[in-house]
Amino acid sequence: MARDDGSVAGSRSRTVPKLHNTLEARDGMSRWERRQYKLPEKHGWTAREGYNVFVADRGALRLDFPADWVVKPAEASIRFHDREPPDDRCCIEVSYVRLSPIDWSGLLLRELLKAACQAEGQVIGDDEIAQTVRADLELVWAEYSRIDPAEKRPAFHRICMARTTNAMLPHPRRKKARIVAQPIIQALLTAAYWPEDAAWFHPVWDEVLRSLQLGIMIPSPAGPTRH
Repeated sequence: MARDDGSVAGSRSRTVPKLHNTLEARDGMSRWERRQYKLPEKHGWTAREGYNVFVADRGALRLDFPADWVVKPAEASIRFHDREPPDDRCCIEVSYVRLSPIDWSGLLLRELLKAACQAEGQVIGDDEIAQTVRADLELVWAEYSRIDPAEKRPAFHRICMARTTNAMLPHPRRKKARIVAQPIIQALLTAAYWPEDAAWFHPVWDEVLRSLQLGIMIPSPAGPTRH
């Protein structure tokens, strides 16, 4: 059984691996407030078959997740469970921060990822990091295995860091000056799953990252930016 603090207890056959890289409350981290909207018949939200759309803070973060998964807010993150806890077997946890409007390109995401893994006692090399660079964001992620403290057997863990790109654009009239074209968002995604669940979990992770958007601000729940 996965507790709210990420620790594990209960039946050995019905546990989710502990999320070792937990997303604790920290300065600048978004707090969550749930609101419900009635969408018009021809709304613009789209997702692949079998997935739902999750949007935080009017588009500061958007991703798609399996339609039959359970969404649980934590103090400073959102958790997506494959089943209602305590019967869940894997979990993806997501949070984000709004960064100051400066050029962050010198703070490399892969170095931040290495530091995050090292803080968990895991040393990863450049060849173990997957990287995706798109027009709207850059993301890096890595996977490692460690012994789960409750189950006493190996579990897989994934950590992903993503940040908006092209948020700072040249000023049209002032040389060497830059303007903020969109909010600068940095997201952290962590996941934990058992080796026997890899075949069905990997496609879910791939779709979450494929659909991830950051800083695409949406003025109305009925008018998203298509991806």
